[in-house]
Amino acid sequence: MFAARLSFLTSSLAALRPVLATRAALFSVSLMAGPMASAETLQEALAAAYRHNPQLMAERARVREVDESYVQAQAQNRFTAASEASLGGTVTDYATFGRSFTDNFIPRSFAITGQKPLYQGGRVRSLKGQAKYGILAARENLRSAEQSVLLSAATAYAEVLQNEQVASIRRNNVRVLARQTEAATERFKVGAGTRTDVAQADARLAGAQAGLAAADASLAQSRAAYFRAT
Repeated sequence: MFAARLSFLTSSLAALRPVLATRAALFSVSLMAGPMASAETLQEALAAAYRHNPQLMAERARVREVDESYVQAQAQNRFTAASEASLGGTVTDYATFGRSFTDNFIPRSFAITGQKPLYQGGRVRSLKGQAKYGILAARENLRSAEQSVLLSAATAYAEVLQNEQVASIRRNNVRVLARQTEAATERFKVGAGTRTDVAQADARLAGAQAGLAAADASLAQSRAAYFRAT
């Protein structure tokens, strides 16, 4: 039943498919080793969000709570019974004409009472109708929350893939520019280069390092969003 439900919810993410298709063409759907290694596919990411997202867990608890209101409304028109029992005892010692006597008295009682409403002016029918529509509204709210959470999880998944690849490219760019800076410095030392060449190489390296720091920050944010969703 879970597989069917998840399949239905996944199919409803049609609005996100163009974005995912574009990103899937650019990036592999397999995640690099890191904090997201526990969810390697989009299906697993959506399943994790469906099972463990706090918002969905709260909405499900609310649906269960609202479901009880219909049972409570039905109970307003049912036969009710109550019973009561008591048991006691008294012992009396007395003496008369030089003789002693003892009386034991043990009172017992048991009662059963019942009550069945005959007419309540449509009150129970109104309560049941109110509970029914409240249940329908709660279930629609749950469906809406499921759509929103799964969309957020899919978006966060795709953004992590993208930001991981961007950070990887920029990290490799920093390594390349670092080697170029070293080469420019060596050429300057042997007189084959100028200070301008070294300064330009240093500037390119600094710019690449700044870009890498920004990419790492974006990756950390997207991973945090992914974990919130799942």
